[in-house]
Amino acid sequence: MTSVCRPSKFIFLSGDRLLLLDFTTVEDYLVKLRWICFLFNQGDLCRQGTLLFLAAAVSDFFIPHDHLPQHKLHAGLTSNRTSSDNIQYGTDGSLTIHLSPVPKVLGLISTKWVTSAMVVSFKLETDTSLVLDRAKAAFKRYQTHAVVANLLQTRKQEAWLIHELDGGNSGTGLSSEHLTVVPSSSEELEDILTRRVAYLHTTFLALRKGTTR
Repeated sequence: MTSVCRPSKFIFLSGDRLLLLDFTTVEDYLVKLRWICFLFNQGDLCRQGTLLFLAAAVSDFFIPHDHLPQHKLHAGLTSNRTSSDNIQYGTDGSLTIHLSPVPKVLGLISTKWVTSAMVVSFKLETDTSLVLDRAKAAFKRYQTHAVVANLLQTRKQEAWLIHELDGGNSGTGLSSEHLTVVPSSSEELEDILTRRVAYLHTTFLALRKGTTR
């Protein structure tokens, strides 16, 4: 954990504005996210306008590290002889893996860990009928400043941006912007999304400045 506290060990710099964090496991992601929030809360970093863009696709379920098996799983066994309670063999040689829910920390970011930063999260779905409702529910539940909702099957062509930053008036209710790529254009969806999020970040900073006068 000591190395995580030293940003130069794991952060790649792009100019002086973008920090990209790499991770391998869910635990790795959660620990680094916690520490980057801690670091951003130090000094004047957040007051200068930090934006957390949480685009990582994190699994909803995992096997906790202390429940992982110590040795290779072998085919053909008919009794539970693993070192993990989460992995069991059936009498017919089948394998059952019990997954635990990943701890939900998203709500802690904007409310406790780094309260002065703008937080943008993602909501990926596969069901068209659920994507917007679940994104709006996540926005309200976790109190982020914006949610990017997309569908796995059309993630390169369209996305929805859920927020309450319309023209500096959050009393108008939730906005749901549908961002799409023009088929004949060479522009990618990421370009459109980045510009829009950058604009919302400017609005966020203006709103914050107005409330701190």
